Amino acid sequence: MKLNKLFLGTLAVVLTACSPSFLDVEPNGSTVTQEQYDNNPKSLDAHLLGLYRLMDIGMTDSHDSYGQKSNDIYSDVLSGDAAIKNPYLLYDYYAEVWRLNNSTAQFNNYEVWAFYYKIIKNANVVIRNAKKLKIKNTDDEKAQRHYLGQALAMRAYSYFNLAVFYGKANDQLGTGNGLDDDCCPVYNEEVPDTLPVQLSSLREVYNFIQTDLDTAIVYLQDYQRTTKTNIDLDVAKLLLASAMLQRGVYDDNATIFTKARDLAIDVINGGKFSMLGLDEVTTNGFNNINTPSWMWGKDITAETTGMLKSFWGRIDIFTYSYAFGPYCVQVDARLYEDNKIIYPNDVRFYWWDVTYKGQLSQKDQDNYKYAPLWKFYTPARDLDNLDRAWLNDILYMRIEEAYLVAAEAAYRLKDFTNASKYLQELLENRDPVTAATITTITNASDFEHLLQFNWRVEMWGEGRGLRTLKRFGNNCDRGSNHYNTQKTSVPTSVYFTFSLPNSEYVLNPYAH
Repeated sequence: MKLNKLFLGTLAVVLTACSPSFLDVEPNGSTVTQEQYDNNPKSLDAHLLGLYRLMDIGMTDSHDSYGQKSNDIYSDVLSGDAAIKNPYLLYDYYAEVWRLNNSTAQFNNYEVWAFYYKIIKNANVVIRNAKKLKIKNTDDEKAQRHYLGQALAMRAYSYFNLAVFYGKANDQLGTGNGLDDDCCPVYNEEVPDTLPVQLSSLREVYNFIQTDLDTAIVYLQDYQRTTKTNIDLDVAKLLLASAMLQRGVYDDNATIFTKARDLAIDVINGGKFSMLGLDEVTTNGFNNINTPSWMWGKDITAETTGMLKSFWGRIDIFTYSYAFGPYCVQVDARLYEDNKIIYPNDVRFYWWDVTYKGQLSQKDQDNYKYAPLWKFYTPARDLDNLDRAWLNDILYMRIEEAYLVAAEAAYRLKDFTNASKYLQELLENRDPVTAATITTITNASDFEHLLQFNWRVEMWGEGRGLRTLKRFGNNCDRGSNHYNTQKTSVPTSVYFTFSLPNSEYVLNPYAH
């Protein structure tokens, strides 16, 4: 794969708009040389800003291409947990899963592929330049570590997503199937962008992810960020915990599950973040980066808003865009209806309840049934005066995920004490009735069902659907509100593992 051809945009384009004044002239008015620029730690501020900016920039002009959050929706649609009732734009392809592995779907496979390799390419720029800095004092050394830590974590995050989308699911827990199959090429900062490299196995990709995040955790130990847009120590820890949980199911690896459990518990015990309380579940709106449960997100401003082309445009009926259309992404009817009977006291079901608080007319109830009316919403919540500012923030990670990782990793280790403890703490803020019964669950399959259900419901719309599907191995049986329901399958089906895009076969001789 020749990355210089694959990536049409470069970091230099981003830097044009955010280049600080110190890059232009020195105090005496003379021009700063390239060498001076490269050896100034502050020069990496702009590079890092550009790297984070890529997270909410899509690869095409399509209104379904808006960076990480569009991939989050693709993941949940593909898993079947998110439903497309009224087809429109690229989501149609992810709803019709069998189209993802034939020649007509190569554009859609390329979209995800190109997005993450663009981040990887630019993360390598930051890593390469940070390593070349001539350190003059302690402050410079500290800054270098912090730049490296964040760039390594971003690179690992991208490879983690590629592993989920392009890595095969294992056929049976404990066999290791899929780990040694080809996944994707791994490029580090030492590999020239113009050179194609061999495909790495899924095992090698996860090893690379772990190495990057282990190093990032060391480098970020004393990093104090000023904005949740940046990755800090806790975010890096939970990224590694999530990646290790995903990796561990292939061969039932106790060492890896232990690492996932302990990292997640470290984040929880750090006390920097607090999960939404029971009375906040339907009143929060998941729209503000200052929410105490948010660990990583993006503060959307007038300069960074995607307007119609945005996560909020496809998820919130109170925002002027496609969701109001109504082309809103919905919860799967089976996930909602079947489990509402099993867990009738779970307040999260109000997220999709069109009758909740009696706000919608009968006509609107018919239009927006199963829409996330009380999970993702703009504060005004006015169908007669839709939000046309598009300034709601976007979420990448929150503390509730740490509780789920800790509980699942402990469960896979047969550590039922911690598995029950952390799932119970989550449910005390979601479903106190079920929380009170967790310690009485003695059947492993019943506990696993509860665990999987909580992943699917708690993290709905946040891009964890495909990960969850591939870890637990359940059938993807779709409810009645998917416009296309004639295809159900198991996660090991080729339909849930993206094929390489055509560009990779054309430009990379090792891909054949």
